[in-house]
Amino acid sequence: MKYCLILLLATVFTGLNAQVVDPIRVFIRAGEKTHAPGAHEHPQFLKNWTELLESRGVECDGSLEFPSKSQLAKTDVLILNAKEAGNIEGEQRDNLNAYLRRGGGLVVIHAGAVSRDPNWYKSIIGGSWRHGTTKFLEAPMSLYFTNIPNPITKDISNFDLEDEIYYDMDVSSKVKVLATAYTPKTIDTKGRGNQEAQKRAADAVALGKAVNIYDIQPQVWTYENKLAGGLPYRAFVHIPGHWNTNFSHTGIKAMILRGIAWVAKRDDVDMLCQADELGDNLRYVEGGVPRPEKLPSYLNVHPEFEISLVASEPLINNPMNINWDEYGRLWVAETPEYPNGLRKVNVPAWMDSGSLKPGEYDRDPLDRISILSDTDGDGVMDSKKVFAEKIELVNSFVFHKNGVIATAAPDIWFFEDTDGDDVADKRTKLYTNLGIRDTHAVINNLHYAADGWVYATHGYSSSKNVTSGDGKKDFGPIDNGVVRFKPDGSHIEQYASRNGNTWGMDTTMSGEVFYTQPTTGNPLVHVVLPEAILAKGKLPGVSGTIGLLPGTRTFPAMKWKQQAYVQIDQVGRYTAGAGTVIYEGGAWPKKWELSYFTSEPTINIIGHFNLVKDGVSFKATKENGREQQEFISSTNLWFRPIEVMTGPDGAMYIVDFCNQAIIHNDTRGPVHGPANAAVRPDRDHYYGRIWKVQHKEAKAIEPVSLDRKNLAALEKAAKSPNEQIRSTAQRLLREYHGVHPSSVGSDAVRAYYNALNEGDPAKIVANVKVAQDDWTRSALVAASQEMAIKVMEAVLNTDPNDSLIAFATALSSDALKKGDAAANAARLLKACEQADDQAHPIKGAVLRALADNVSQPPRMTNALKAALASLLSKDNTKVLVFPLAILWDTHGQLASQTNAIKSSMIDSLSVPSVSNEERISIARSLVSIHKNDPKILPTLTALLSGNGGESLKSGIIMALGSVDGDDLGDALIVQFSALEGSLKMEAFEQIIKRPHWAREFLKRINNGKITLAELGPGNIARLRTHPDRNTSRAADRLFARIAPVRAEKDELIAKLIPEVQKPGDPAEGEVLFGACSVCHKLGKMGALVGPSLDGMGSHGAAELLGHIIDPNRVLEQNYMAHNITTKGGEAFVGVISTENESTLTLATQAGVKEISKSNIAKRENTGRSLMPEGFEALGAVGLRDLLAFIMAQAGPATAE
Repeated sequence: MKYCLILLLATVFTGLNAQVVDPIRVFIRAGEKTHAPGAHEHPQFLKNWTELLESRGVECDGSLEFPSKSQLAKTDVLILNAKEAGNIEGEQRDNLNAYLRRGGGLVVIHAGAVSRDPNWYKSIIGGSWRHGTTKFLEAPMSLYFTNIPNPITKDISNFDLEDEIYYDMDVSSKVKVLATAYTPKTIDTKGRGNQEAQKRAADAVALGKAVNIYDIQPQVWTYENKLAGGLPYRAFVHIPGHWNTNFSHTGIKAMILRGIAWVAKRDDVDMLCQADELGDNLRYVEGGVPRPEKLPSYLNVHPEFEISLVASEPLINNPMNINWDEYGRLWVAETPEYPNGLRKVNVPAWMDSGSLKPGEYDRDPLDRISILSDTDGDGVMDSKKVFAEKIELVNSFVFHKNGVIATAAPDIWFFEDTDGDDVADKRTKLYTNLGIRDTHAVINNLHYAADGWVYATHGYSSSKNVTSGDGKKDFGPIDNGVVRFKPDGSHIEQYASRNGNTWGMDTTMSGEVFYTQPTTGNPLVHVVLPEAILAKGKLPGVSGTIGLLPGTRTFPAMKWKQQAYVQIDQVGRYTAGAGTVIYEGGAWPKKWELSYFTSEPTINIIGHFNLVKDGVSFKATKENGREQQEFISSTNLWFRPIEVMTGPDGAMYIVDFCNQAIIHNDTRGPVHGPANAAVRPDRDHYYGRIWKVQHKEAKAIEPVSLDRKNLAALEKAAKSPNEQIRSTAQRLLREYHGVHPSSVGSDAVRAYYNALNEGDPAKIVANVKVAQDDWTRSALVAASQEMAIKVMEAVLNTDPNDSLIAFATALSSDALKKGDAAANAARLLKACEQADDQAHPIKGAVLRALADNVSQPPRMTNALKAALASLLSKDNTKVLVFPLAILWDTHGQLASQTNAIKSSMIDSLSVPSVSNEERISIARSLVSIHKNDPKILPTLTALLSGNGGESLKSGIIMALGSVDGDDLGDALIVQFSALEGSLKMEAFEQIIKRPHWAREFLKRINNGKITLAELGPGNIARLRTHPDRNTSRAADRLFARIAPVRAEKDELIAKLIPEVQKPGDPAEGEVLFGACSVCHKLGKMGALVGPSLDGMGSHGAAELLGHIIDPNRVLEQNYMAHNITTKGGEAFVGVISTENESTLTLATQAGVKEISKSNIAKRENTGRSLMPEGFEALGAVGLRDLLAFIMAQAGPATAE
């Protein structure tokens, strides 16, 4: 029995130690030393690695020559690390083939991948250097490991090192790519290439120092093959290895050791590695991501604060959002599937790191919401329970009753725990069909506000019709800005509309709503009036939001050398402010209350600004003495803060995505994947941290009970100075005790609700008179809609001021809508008649508003007729009421009065002593009836060609354009060439808004009566892209003949690049920028129709040239032009800046145009830029001067 036991143990021992009994036999084929000292040290590699491998139990031989047949017979793994080690011919090739047929393996390092017979060598190792095609770059590089699991690269982090890449090798599609690198190449992107970046690449190749972002190529791969008549063999190819010192790099060493074991067909590829070459030593390898506990040493933190780790990988992966439940537990949304989710990639799987499991799309998603615990009390989370899993691209959540509401576009989910085990066992889809085209522009950043609504920010991945979870109820469109929804799934709506991608928000304890929208060049936005109020009524031109930090500069702690990590847009400013906290934690010294913090992951900072009340809004400023410093700045690229929140302990918590890649789409034009994310090799799906930032003198928050059953305790907690505790208590009071929600909104919103509940019109008018801003006036206009006539009667009985006049103008246009229009009109006109002379400005405002905005005349009752007749009889009102009498008196009952007034008005147009303002008013009144009197139109056109001032001519142009009619269009077209400066462009705007006028304009160009020089390239392009198809086709045919556009944009750009890189004249460029300023803001110049140009000068002349010559090369969705055709036949083109239920605001090249949605006949997204093509017509000198000005004004951030 003892003998049998000994025999059994011996057998087991033999099996366990087979590796020892049967060691791997390695032959290192090295070569003579070449290149500079330290590079291609092949003899030194032979010496060092022979010693290393023998110390690991390997039988190692080697030589500076190719092994003999007998040496190969004693070899399992042949390592090739020599100059052109693939030059294997004759008998040596025969011996190698015999070696491979018996299953021998190959490990090929660096120049060992070079052969003069590349076709043969490619068939042996899976790829080869091809002379005349393949190139190298000796430079700092990053090695990126694919997301495709492989034992050789298991656990290895991407890392940076100084070495040499090979690119344009001839690599077989049969290899398994393990690691890649960017190359310096500029590839043919079919019109999407970035010329400046391509030039930078060319310069980098010449100087030997840099890579670009357009091309990704294999640097490490495996290859499995079988020669005819032989056994399968394996090859492992490792291109890095130029510098000998890199062979001691833990990641390089581990890969080669594992590669040796793998090609030797050993089950345990780690058999040659030591413990310090595995696991965390690879996850935190030199040149890669810092260990969590080491990262703070790279951070510059405000001296009053300290930062500490709360959670990190492996416990959590790719955190996006956090929150605390009523028990004080920290929950986290983990999104390792970002950005692609389960979408199939459009490039080889090894090339795009955007997918967690490349090639595996028919599976459950792995994103989740987890509950974290600190079991040992050291402040660092060490335990996790997954509450909800199998969610695709979850990015935010809030607590609700017995679960959480979470966003995972296109859906909003309610995950419930019905049995109390902290695991969601029921999921309900509350809403669906939200936009998903671009996964970094979807709904995000949920906040449960005091009014019982859940608020969220939303990017430009818009939806035309968000529906209930079952699809039965359509809630209409959702777009950029802030949205809110009922937690029961009953309603979702746009709360604030503002064009631009949006990633963070907060609501204060006083109910103010703030959000972060950096893509507009203004990171902090305050919602003064929500769209629901604006849709009821407002002053013209009023938007519901205000940006508080226009053009704010940033001061990061590091410079980014690689093109993959430089700031692309809004350079030197906020590109991707992604979180919002208005600090109300109750723990920090008082001066920190109402501080605004935002994370900016692209430049590795946390920004801080002080907020102070300023009327109905706020002002934001940097802290005194720290104007050129950030609250936190990092000198390590892996710190990627994407969210900030206040915790129940009064500290601020930072969600750190901890990644090399943080940008989503790349406007420089590389290939983009299925989620509109740039194809990149460096998107990590493992790392992620949560940090706590606490003031060094923070006071403890008074403990409170958040027991959902204890009403008294919750009422006390709802008064806590800590925002997190207070909001949790308020939610529990609503959900379990039926407590009525509080209000959310600014002082202007409160003014709206106060007026809405006010029964005395005189008190509303009194509030209007003292209103200090247009938001409050707009709120009062909206609140007065239901009793508009009564309020207007009160207005006309009040001494006017400017505030009241603006209010009356806005409210009058809506006054006839409620009830009987004729009766309302008669009452309003009677009130105008009875008002004293002091109210004359109000009368004028009312009568003009009715004439301009009431499209459907009310029926002519006796009361209305009497009111009109009375006003026509008075000198101070007859001109004002004349248009109404003409428009509304459809049966000529007032003809005797109106004819007499008409003649007097025509005569007044030619009297110089009559003020310009009065003559413009008369012109507006007469133009609508010009066909009734042949003297009207000639008199108006004479004013255009006369000696009158610019303001008068501008008013006449606007009057002529306000009414449709071929003769009016002809008048403007005939006068076009004689007009000068801005008047010419004002006439052009009126002409092109009516398609039949625009086509007549084209005929005049064709006849040579209008020259191309008078139009300029921008306006030629606008005619080519006119919203009316017949007009655009006519323009295309005309300009193709007389002003052909060069089809080969890249060829044109390439020709112009050397010219624009010569010194230009910024002063001349400033003059030319006048045309650009119609749409682009640069410093204090211009308007925000298209993207802000602040900071863009750092991109250089060549890159900017590409965008000017080919504006459709790279285009974000929120800057696509829309064609809007009204029911009256007017056509407008512009970018939608805001939208609500009643109004669409279009930013056009002629200014902001508000269009009633009820008046829209057709709406079309062109998919193209509003910026016209054809600026090559400026010539090389003009373009050079223009770019010189932009670069002088918009360079990188400097102290102000």
